[in-house]
Amino acid sequence: MLNKKEAQTKFLSISQNIEAELDEILSNRKEGIEDELEEQIQRMKEEAESKITKTTAEIDEEKMRLKEYSLLMIELEEEGNKLRQTMDNHLKRVAKFRKELWGLLESMGTEFKSVMELEKDYEKIQNDAFQRANILKEHLEEKFGIKSIVPERHVFSEKIKIDLVYETEKLQKTKVLMGPLDVSEAEESSVGLEQPA
Repeated sequence: MLNKKEAQTKFLSISQNIEAELDEILSNRKEGIEDELEEQIQRMKEEAESKITKTTAEIDEEKMRLKEYSLLMIELEEEGNKLRQTMDNHLKRVAKFRKELWGLLESMGTEFKSVMELEKDYEKIQNDAFQRANILKEHLEEKFGIKSIVPERHVFSEKIKIDLVYETEKLQKTKVLMGPLDVSEAEESSVGLEQPA
């Protein structure tokens, strides 16, 4: 049978062994926890890096699309400017031709007006000539008994082969369809033909 001192020594030794085992268990568990934590941290780090890489790639792709869009918009704007310039040039030529056409229409109206005035003079000359011919005919017949042949009136009056009224109406319709160049020009254009309202 162990005495008190031996018993104390024995139990102290057992206690120390158990305590040492507990310390080793604690150390092993702590090391396991730390290893697991490091693994988790590494996995999280890898996942974070993967997400960052993916997000960076997506942002870079969007930046590239934005750059392509900007270049496309610049190209479209330049092309639009060229087209607008071309349209402006065509419109300027249209305005020029329209103005020239207006001038021609005004000139035609003036010429028709002159022709109508000349036709009146021509009719007057015809009338005078026909009257003089009749007077001469009557004089020869009364004084000398000579019956002269006076040409019929239509020989003196060969009508101009153009319908001036019809042509004038056509000009008027053309000017109505075109419309005035602008208010000031429309007011100034009054030669030959009446301006459309």
